[in-house]
Amino acid sequence: MINFFDNLQDLYLQAGYVEVTDPHAMEIGVKHGENLVSLSLVDLGKMTGHVCPGVTSAFFIAKAAAKALYGTERVARENLKIAVPAYGDLSLVQSIIFDAFPAPEGVGVANKMFFDPSLNLGEGKQKFIFKRLDTGATCSITWDKKVAVPAEVGKNVKSYKSLKNKESVSDHEYAEWNSYINAQVERIITSDNENMLIVNHEENYSFPDEMKFNLI
Repeated sequence: MINFFDNLQDLYLQAGYVEVTDPHAMEIGVKHGENLVSLSLVDLGKMTGHVCPGVTSAFFIAKAAAKALYGTERVARENLKIAVPAYGDLSLVQSIIFDAFPAPEGVGVANKMFFDPSLNLGEGKQKFIFKRLDTGATCSITWDKKVAVPAEVGKNVKSYKSLKNKESVSDHEYAEWNSYINAQVERIITSDNENMLIVNHEENYSFPDEMKFNLI
């Protein structure tokens, strides 16, 4: 079955892949060393339901964190603890890629994602903290929304989202809007993905209390 993401594979695949090893694959008989999962923007689009500047930014945040903490090693799923400024597209993508979710209310499971409002730095900048559970190595990725979503783009996106009856939009208007959004995605993939991120190693960050699903 073909879906609309398949029509844009050539664009999305230019963003590359995040490769992770999944421990649960061995539970169904996949041998150690062969439990590799390669995730692209196409895959994330199918899981989130869309690819926009936010989802694209989140994908590059994940790639930057993987490179900073693992280098040429393969990332092990469930081996990262992550602190986020809010729970939205940017954080959801990290949860999907790294299997790092906030713990449900009252359930005694390991929490891998934490909410820290101080990571919202203001002026469109948001910080994400990633920590390896096996080595303790920690990095921060600071995302600049003003680069990923310039003011004029943000204004146009907000205008479209404010339409109360999107079913009344003509096919021509839909096509124009789709082309506009994908142009922003392409801009991030081809030129702005490095300019919008600052990567640093962190030594003194303390993770806050666990983030509960009822805060989402």
